[in-house]
Amino acid sequence: MAVIVPSAEQVQGGGIMLVTWTLAAGDYGRDCNYPAWADRNLQVEGTADGATVAIQGSNDGVNWRSLTDMAGNSLAALSTGSIRMIQENTLLIRPYVNGGTANTAIVVTMLARRR
Repeated sequence: MAVIVPSAEQVQGGGIMLVTWTLAAGDYGRDCNYPAWADRNLQVEGTADGATVAIQGSNDGVNWRSLTDMAGNSLAALSTGSIRMIQENTLLIRPYVNGGTANTAIVVTMLARRR
């Protein structure tokens, strides 16, 4: 297990933030702090090889909970090929790869827009 630092860049004149984590089996993405960027969605791509991705949020940096999409569905077990909007606006957000093998290679991209 490793904690993966994301790359982050502001695009389209600074009103949109694009955050990308490249993860393997058992990896956590280092949390990012963008609560002012309230409209957030995630795209999950790559080779899962039995892995799923959980999108977690926290307001205290200690206790992490699975977030939900706009329909109230849990984001605890996303498969590759998914794009989901995040309902909660937590202080911190991170992805976690659950399961998988040495062949697991997943890219999670979060797009966040300032209101």
